[in-house]
Amino acid sequence: MAHKTTDYDVTIVGGGIVGLACALSLACENYSVHVLEAGEPQQVRTNNHPSFDDRTLVVNPASQLFWQQLGIWPELAAHSTAVNRVHVSQQGRFGTVRFAHDELNVAHLAHVVEAKVLGRILWQQVTKHHNISLSAPAQLTEFSAAKEDVLVQYKSDSSVKSHRSRLLLAADGARSWVRQKLGLTAITKNYQRTAIIANVVTELPHNHCAYERLSASGPMALLPFHDRMGLVWTLPEQQAQSMLQADDKEFTTALQQAMGYRLGRISRIGQRSSYPLYRITVPQQYKKRVLLMGNAAHTVSPVSAQGLNLGVRGIQRLTASLVNARNNNRDIGSDQVLSDYHNKSWPDQQAILQYTDDLMTWFKLDQPIINQLRSLGLLLVDSSPGLKNRLYRLAGGLSEVS
Repeated sequence: MAHKTTDYDVTIVGGGIVGLACALSLACENYSVHVLEAGEPQQVRTNNHPSFDDRTLVVNPASQLFWQQLGIWPELAAHSTAVNRVHVSQQGRFGTVRFAHDELNVAHLAHVVEAKVLGRILWQQVTKHHNISLSAPAQLTEFSAAKEDVLVQYKSDSSVKSHRSRLLLAADGARSWVRQKLGLTAITKNYQRTAIIANVVTELPHNHCAYERLSASGPMALLPFHDRMGLVWTLPEQQAQSMLQADDKEFTTALQQAMGYRLGRISRIGQRSSYPLYRITVPQQYKKRVLLMGNAAHTVSPVSAQGLNLGVRGIQRLTASLVNARNNNRDIGSDQVLSDYHNKSWPDQQAILQYTDDLMTWFKLDQPIINQLRSLGLLLVDSSPGLKNRLYRLAGGLSEVS
C-alpha cells in the first residue's frame, strides 16, 4: 500500500530537549515541523513525581528569556531553584571568586531545574501544537537531498514511511548518526576523565549558593536544588570507576575530603551515574539541506553547565535566520541560509568550547608555583568587578559573541 507523502518545512531528528525546543520555537513562527523520536512516548509522559536521583540542569539568564518567549517559563520556574551566589575555589589553596546576584545587579544568577520536568513540559507543548507532527517511536532510516527538498525515510509502526521537507535538523546527540551519514568531521578531545553525577544532602542549607571547586583531578560542581545539591565530580577514569564501585560510606568519605566542610557533613548520597568527559568540535555543521543542532554540533563537559544553554542560543539564532530568510523570499534549506546561521553561531561555540576546555585542563598540572599563580589569579578576578562581570556574561549567555 503506497504511503501518502506529507510535506513539512522542517523535519527534526531527535525528541530530546534541544529537538523539542527547536520544534516549538519554529512552530511558534508558523513553520510546519515533523519530529522523529526513537524512544517510546510513554517514557516521557510517565513518572512525573520528583525523585531524589533526578538529573538537574542549569538555566542561565539568556535561556530563561528563551523559555519565557516560548511561554513555558512560569510552569518551569515553579519547579526550579534560584542560584543567587556562586563560590569558586581551588582545593588546598588560597584564593576564591564569589559571584552574587545583588553585586551584579540581577535578580538571580541562574536557575536549576530537573531535566525530566523540562522534557515533560516541552513534550506536552509539542504534542498539542497545531504546527507540529510527532512520530514516536520512529527511527530515521535514510535521507537524501534534492534541489528543492530532502526526502526523509523512517520506520514507524512496523512500516517504512517517507515525506519531503525543506530542511532536516539533526538533534540526535553527540554520536549523531546523521552527522556520520553526511561524512561531517567531528574532532574529539578525550580528557581521560569521568564525571560522577549524584545528588547529595548536606548538614547545612545551601542558601541558593552554587559551588565550584578546582583541583588537579578536575573541577567539581555543586548545584542547589530544593533540599539537596546536584553533584558533578570530575575524576581520572580509573579513580572514577573505583568511586562508582565504592559503598556509600567510602564514597561519602572521599567526597567529603574533596569538597570540604563548607556545607557541613554529607548526610545522604543518591544514586551515582557517570559520563566520560570529552569535547566534540564540528567545523562544518551543515550539508545539503541538513543542519546539526545541540550535541550533534558541539559537545562540552557537563561540569560547566553550558551544553544546553549553548544549544538554546543555537535554536534562537536558527529561528531568527529562518524567519529572516522567509521575509526575504529565500530558501530556508539553502547553503546561503545555513552558512549565515553557522557563521553567526561559530564564535559563540568557540568561546564556550574554550571556556569549558580551560576548566578541564588549566588545573591539570599540580605544581606549587603554578598553584600559587592560580590562587593569585582567583584573587585578581575576585577583586575586579569588571572581570567578574565579563565572566558572568559569558557563562550567562549574555556576552557579545552570542
